[in-house]
Amino acid sequence: MLTLIRHGRPNLLPWRWGRRSDFVSFLQEFNSVSIDPAWAPPDIVVRRVNAAGSVFCSTAARAHTSAEWLLVDRLPIIDARFAEAPVAVPPLPLAMPLSAWIALGRLAWLAGLGMVPETPRQACDRAEIAADLLTAAAQRHGSAALVGHGWFNRLIGTALLSRGWRAEPAAGHGYWAHRDFLPP
Repeated sequence: MLTLIRHGRPNLLPWRWGRRSDFVSFLQEFNSVSIDPAWAPPDIVVRRVNAAGSVFCSTAARAHTSAEWLLVDRLPIIDARFAEAPVAVPPLPLAMPLSAWIALGRLAWLAGLGMVPETPRQACDRAEIAADLLTAAAQRHGSAALVGHGWFNRLIGTALLSRGWRAEPAAGHGYWAHRDFLPP
């Protein structure tokens, strides 16, 4: 079995409205903060991670601190190949809510607009590699878990489904959301 888990809630101050420069600052902070200790993970997530033969996470602080919080007696395998897909920063001279900046940034990235280090095609290719790594770990150790990111976990899930893995219904879409995949 493979379990894909989204990291815990980042330890950020609330941000409601801002301009492009505020969004750039937010993204930089978002990629460097750990998680909010007041948002405990569900028991099922703790059990899944500790039962996994191998546990992976990305290099983002919010992912590896989430994995370290979940694990009882070992450390996760930290790997940059599990990093979140980038979000573009649209060149708009507007003040908008954070949710609008994120949605427009993701749409701009999907459309190939904006200066980002990775295209959607490259992210999908990386998700294929990530699915191979997780599959090999699950075959070697009986199961594996990834404490990763919402968007990139979806890309990995798509890659797993194309390999014949069966997806259980997702348990949420927010922080600590998880989805189990059963082998072909």
